[in-house]
Amino acid sequence: MKKPCRVVKGWLLIWCISTVIFSSTAQEPPELQGITARHNYFRHIFQAPPIEWDDSVASAAQTFTDSAAVLAACPGQGGTFQHNTDGGKYGQNFAGSSFTYPNQTIGETAVDLWMLEEKQYNFQDPGFSDSTGHFTQVVWIASTKLGCGYRKCPTYNGLTLQFVICNYLPPGNVIGEFSQNVKPPITNHIDFTSLPSATVSPTTTSTVSPSTTPSATPYIPTASPTAVPSTTAVPSITTVPVSTIVPFTSGPTLSRCNCTCEIS
Repeated sequence: MKKPCRVVKGWLLIWCISTVIFSSTAQEPPELQGITARHNYFRHIFQAPPIEWDDSVASAAQTFTDSAAVLAACPGQGGTFQHNTDGGKYGQNFAGSSFTYPNQTIGETAVDLWMLEEKQYNFQDPGFSDSTGHFTQVVWIASTKLGCGYRKCPTYNGLTLQFVICNYLPPGNVIGEFSQNVKPPITNHIDFTSLPSATVSPTTTSTVSPSTTPSATPYIPTASPTAVPSTTAVPSITTVPVSTIVPFTSGPTLSRCNCTCEIS
């Protein structure tokens, strides 16, 4: 699917060329149209090869997204979110949002939200962080296949939350492999859409599942993830009281997972 040229002035040629490179004939569901191309726009900037939509990976993601376990994480359902990576087979990114950016699907918005973490990543000291795990998985060089699921929660107290869950093969965020898989951008002129004045929940309201190395020694995060400062990439950001945020928890055996929740 070709996308129109939406670029910072001075980078028109690069983005117009990349619309050909990043076009996809993948069978993305309507709500997620453009999610593969959006991944590949950012992967190109961060020196990663294109990732491909894979129907089998997407089927696993959608099956999990349709499950009662994910429904329980919707507002008012009384449950908590837990990742399912099929025993560590997949890397997994999660986003919950009650808004989409202008002229985007919820799939494209999810990718943009994950990419906002890039400002907090230290390329001089590469490694895993709870505050940058979505970003590093999106641009992880060794990940070659992508598949995502979508769910719209029942409206609760006037809020309709949408979930996007993406699986990645091979999984990213492998400890000890960040320097060769997460490269600095080739330009600082990154095409984020015009962002509205959104209310973004701090990641301290959720528990982010750790990433692990395939070796026998897993990465173990601290019990309380470090608070993440509000990103400067989004104007007029305010925090949401903890009571309004969908709670997320992770089990001790879960791996290569990342969560985020956006409320407006």
